[in-house]
Amino acid sequence: MKVVYSEEAERCIARENAAWCAYADHPLLFEDELEAALESIRQNPNGPVYEMTRRGPVRRALMPKTGNHVYFLFVRETQTIEIVSVAGGKRKRGPVFDR
Repeated sequence: MKVVYSEEAERCIARENAAWCAYADHPLLFEDELEAALESIRQNPNGPVYEMTRRGPVRRALMPKTGNHVYFLFVRETQTIEIVSVAGGKRKRGPVFDR
């Protein structure tokens, strides 16, 4: 299954990874947990819907140790997973998607 990243997701991942590398006791935790989340998404891309958008249902996967969520779209026709954002789960609300 193909995985692609939106520009927003790439920015979020770079920002979070840099923060974990610079300040965490376990600098590779974010990177390792992101890879585990992606593998989980590949295994089950039809998880619960987080929010409906014009492009389709956005779903999310939790990264429990870092407290982040991976937000993604699954395009069944092309078997493509598009990562649209990665955001901290400790926020009161998730990212705003184009509705």
